[in-house]
Amino acid sequence: MEIILTNILKAMLIFISFALSYGICRFANARTKQIESITGYEYSDVLWRIEDIVENCVIETNETFVNKLKEKGEFTKEKQIEAFNKTFETAYSELSNGMIELIEDEGVNVANLITTLIEKAVKAKKTYNNDTSVE
Repeated sequence: MEIILTNILKAMLIFISFALSYGICRFANARTKQIESITGYEYSDVLWRIEDIVENCVIETNETFVNKLKEKGEFTKEKQIEAFNKTFETAYSELSNGMIELIEDEGVNVANLITTLIEKAVKAKKTYNNDTSVE
C-alpha cells in the first residue's frame, strides 16, 4: 500500500510541475502579447526605440538651440543645463504611456534611462566632432 501511495504522490508531483511550467509559459506568452499590444513593438525593440527618440531629441536641441548659442559664444553652464532640460522634456513627451509603463514594470527608472541616453548621445556627438575636425 505504501508503494502505491508513494507512486501516486510522485505522479501527482510530476503532474503539478508540468502544470506549473505550462502556466508560467502561458503567462509569459500573454505578457509578451500584452507588451506588443500596448507599445506596438516587441519588447526587444522598446529600448532601441527609446534610444532612437532620445538621439533624435539631442540632434534637434543641438540644431535649434546649442549651435546658435555656440556661434554667439553664449553657451554657458546654465545654457548647458537648459539644453539638457529641453532635450529631456521633449524625449519624455515622445514616449507613449505604454512604453513608460512597460519599462517601469521591468524595474527601470525611465528618468534615469533618458538621462543616461542623453549623456551617451552628447558624448558620441562630441567624440564624432573631435574625430572629424582633425582632418
